Formats: sequence, C-alpha cells, structure tokens
Amino acid sequence: MKQWETSELYREVKSRPSEDGSLPFQKDSEGFNTEARRRCLHLLEYSPRTVYQLKKRLMDDGFSAEQADDAIRYAESFGYVDDGNYAMEYVRTGCQKKSRRQLYMQLSSRGVDKESIEDALEAYADEQENTVRRLARKRLMQKPPRTEEDFLKAVKSLVSKGFPYEMAKRAVWELRDEYGSTNK
Repeated sequence: MKQWETSELYREVKSRPSEDGSLPFQKDSEGFNTEARRRCLHLLEYSPRTVYQLKKRLMDDGFSAEQADDAIRYAESFGYVDDGNYAMEYVRTGCQKKSRRQLYMQLSSRGVDKESIEDALEAYADEQENTVRRLARKRLMQKPPRTEEDFLKAVKSLVSKGFPYEMAKRAVWELRDEYGSTNK
C-alpha cells in the first residue's frame, strides 16, 4: 500500500491520465465523478482503507453507489486501494498484539474477503507462537503465579484473547519453570 503526503498524491494523480484518457480532476459528461474521485483520494491520504470502507464512507458523504464504485475503480487503477495488501499490512502490524482469531474478525468487519484474510494470516503464522509466548510472559510478570490455579488463570487469559487453548497452555507451561509453582 502506498503512503503519500497530500501534495505528493495530488501531483502524482494529476499528472497521469486515467484509463479513459481524461485527466483526473477534469469534469466528465455527467459531472459527478470529479467530486467523488477527489473525496476518495482525500480519504486515502489519511489512512489505507478497504473497498468496503471507502464505499460506505463515500455513500455516507452523499454519493450514489454508482459514483462511489467509479471513484473506487479510479483509485484502484493507481494502486491506492487493494484489499489484499491492506490485509497483509494489517496482519503484519497487528500480529504482535492480537490473536489470529481477533485479526480475522477485524478484517472481516472491514469487508476484506476470506481468501485475502487467510493469505495474510498464513504469511504471518509463525508470529502467533512468538506473540502468545510474549503475552504469557507479560501476564505472568504482572501477576506472578503462586499456585497451579494462577497458571491456569494465565492460560484462560490468553484463550480469552483468541489464542487456541493448546497454544496458550504450552506457552504458559514453558514459562512455568522460570516462575516456579508451589503445587507442582
């Protein structure tokens, strides 16, 4: 996903004709694409968005579905909108703190298709083990365990964050020797 500053984005887009040969901010025969396209690019300046998020926002701003679709196709033609890249980037930045299930649900709610989500999650599958270990260590440091029950609470905490039970249990039990337990 390309990150642009405002002036850089407009300069880049203004200099390239679109697929139909017209310049970006030139009014078309219907007169509606210019504003929808401009608004779409403006929304993308601040943060990457999915097709679903852009369409919803453009329609909330008063543009028709047809205008929103045209503006999104226009942004896609320059590579500014790509749900696959969005999912990959979202997982890359979120995999340090969130479980696979949390990432899946959040991307689904943003309108990313199942296949793109699965591809992104698969690319960072190894990170999940590291994340669960790091979060287990953090949990055990915050509340040092004294009994077997305290270790089980740490496992429950990780499971409630969306990590698989076996993975959470393995991570906590690996750290068990480090923290010790009175009821081994």
